[in-house]
Amino acid sequence: AKASPLYDLNGTITGSIETIRDITDRRKMEERIARSKAELDIAAEIQRSFLPDTIPSIRGFDVAATSVMAKEVGGDFFDYLDSEDEERLGVALGDAASKGLSAASQALYVSGALKMGVGYQMKMSAMMSKINNLVNETFPYERFVTLFYCELSTDKRGLCQYVNAGQNPPMFLDYESGNVERLSSTGPVLG
Repeated sequence: AKASPLYDLNGTITGSIETIRDITDRRKMEERIARSKAELDIAAEIQRSFLPDTIPSIRGFDVAATSVMAKEVGGDFFDYLDSEDEERLGVALGDAASKGLSAASQALYVSGALKMGVGYQMKMSAMMSKINNLVNETFPYERFVTLFYCELSTDKRGLCQYVNAGQNPPMFLDYESGNVERLSSTGPVLG
């Protein structure tokens, strides 16, 4: 089929219906790209907002961390959670499934729930159970979060208690002995 010509008010041929359709489609695509970029910028800002600015100190441990952002914004997060008695330091590592604004929002949600649980001095297993229920009730079934949470203690033995909900096993280095221990999963992912 031949394209029908279009004429301006002076009777001059200005283009075909297909040309105008192409221009319209291109503009719609440019608008979608602009919205996607704006969404990624918001997600990146959310992700940066809940990463800690400083590394706390706790007697008996050397704590270090860094976060290198990938090209895409996702749900990776870590945090430090101080106890009221200053004898324990909570360390959290997590990853919300997927990418973009939804993953960053889910990570922010779980990070906030974790801070509340620690603030109420809940036991780790009870806290994880409650966070799991919240994730289940709030997000679709295909949206899940892996989460590692440990508490470092200033007691003489350098106690480290942890729960690992499907997160890749962090490694714990005993400086004196040189032993490295993988802190394997203690339960399924959250959600």
